[in-house]
Amino acid sequence: MNRFRYGLILGMILVVIVWFAYEQRSAAEEPEPLSAAMLATGAKAEELSVNGWARLPLQEADEAYLERVVTIAMDQLGFTPADYQVSRSKNRQQQILRAEVTADHFHGVVAAKSIRPVGSQQNSGVYVVINIETKPEQNRELLQWHAAITGILKNFGGSPRISSCLVGWLNGKLKDGDWNERLENGFAAAKGTAVDRTRYTNFASYTGFSPAISDFLQVGSNKVNLNLAMRYSPYDDRTYVIVGSPVITREY
Repeated sequence: MNRFRYGLILGMILVVIVWFAYEQRSAAEEPEPLSAAMLATGAKAEELSVNGWARLPLQEADEAYLERVVTIAMDQLGFTPADYQVSRSKNRQQQILRAEVTADHFHGVVAAKSIRPVGSQQNSGVYVVINIETKPEQNRELLQWHAAITGILKNFGGSPRISSCLVGWLNGKLKDGDWNERLENGFAAAKGTAVDRTRYTNFASYTGFSPAISDFLQVGSNKVNLNLAMRYSPYDDRTYVIVGSPVITREY
């Protein structure tokens, strides 16, 4: 009887361990909302971009401070001074220090700006901008870059404004009914609902809201944080799929 009881307890423990491991693996493998939306359209993300900026709690800063900000940001992104080029520009209204790293399928920029319009205090201040463009290698890479950029901007005392975008494509031109079906599938995969739909020849754009994405814009009475678009290009015979949050901020 005791042997049976011990066996039952051991079996229950093994079930819990296996279930926990499965849940952890599933969470790690589950794509974030934008990647899920892209996959649901039938396309694969070929390009990733994350843009973040924040105003720091300063009215102005000298070149030494701007250089320190850029160096720290690049270090926290995982780059050493040998990896990037630094440029400086200065005029009566602003001073900018910019670091840029370029590699295969990767482009990264960190810029720190001190702006003071001549004869006016309006819009003066210190800003940090971080741009990352790369080819994603796994589903959660966008989430990782988003978190990294957000953390860096918060560490400098700013309130981050982040926009993210994925670009993929499908070969050939889709039939008319496919546009709507694929875009709706994308919203469903991101647990979102489209509130505005635009359709022209060779182009469609759906905008809406997903509770799976924390940030959003307030547009009239609607919350907006998810934008899916498709565009057919006759030059390379591809239908491009673009997924952005809170909206698509790049040309397409």
